[in-house]
Amino acid sequence: MKKIALIVGLFALTSCESIKDAISPAAPEAVFSLEKSIRGNVTLKNLSEASEELTVDWGDGETQIFSGTSNTHQYEKDGNYEVIFTVKNKNGKKSNSSSKLLKIDDTAGDFYIYLNTVINDQYIDVTMDGKLLGQITGYIQESLPCGSSKIKTLGGLAVALKPGTYNYQAVSKPLRSSSWNGTFTIENNKCSLKKLVR
Repeated sequence: MKKIALIVGLFALTSCESIKDAISPAAPEAVFSLEKSIRGNVTLKNLSEASEELTVDWGDGETQIFSGTSNTHQYEKDGNYEVIFTVKNKNGKKSNSSSKLLKIDDTAGDFYIYLNTVINDQYIDVTMDGKLLGQITGYIQESLPCGSSKIKTLGGLAVALKPGTYNYQAVSKPLRSSSWNGTFTIENNKCSLKKLVR
């Protein structure tokens, strides 16, 4: 009698679980891939069977609702990040998550600098926090926007730098007749411009 009751109980429990799964099916596995491109850009591709109620925690304080088959995110600083991808079933009662560790080491911003005034020397050494970036070799009379290819073509300087705040110094050579200095903030994937005038 006890065996019959146990069998009936197990059958009832299994049937209840089947009914629950039919009403609220289990969430599929959270499967995804990560592809890095340039300057902190990463694409997450959804490889799971889920197509609704997907979220991604990028590990840098930003969480997004996932849409389509892939989402792209840009990291503003180099570092190690844990990316967590979560999938839920249609009624949102069950979920699965998986994570991957991601190393970002290619964030950069562009720094353009050019001479817009007449000087008595031949060229200008440009340093950032004491490190020589290069030389300005020409005088550019017109006012050019940041990122213009003419800046470098006409003797200005264009370099990529890691995001951060820097102290720059520009000194004319060989006579050192002119000099400029100040502070610059470089942001990832953005352009910063300094025009040297008197």
